[in-house]
Amino acid sequence: MKLLDTDILIDLFHSNPLARAFIDRQDQAHFLRTYRDGHRIHLSDAVIAATAFLRGADIVTRNTRHYPMPEVLVIEPYQRGAGD
Repeated sequence: MKLLDTDILIDLFHSNPLARAFIDRQDQAHFLRTYRDGHRIHLSDAVIAATAFLRGADIVTRNTRHYPMPEVLVIEPYQRGAGD
């Protein structure tokens, strides 16, 4: 397992070709390989899900559709617009 520091992800979001090449080589790891095509999972969500899975943690998010993995518990604490 590799835990990426945010600078790698920032480089990726800024279209750094070296970061993109590194990430492309990692596509075969964690939840990304399993859920990328059918559910359009992004690297950042796969990293969060893999970290939660390995640490036995729940994911708290309003974007529950980003985490279709049955291996992790996803909690939606509130819905957007509620309480506005």
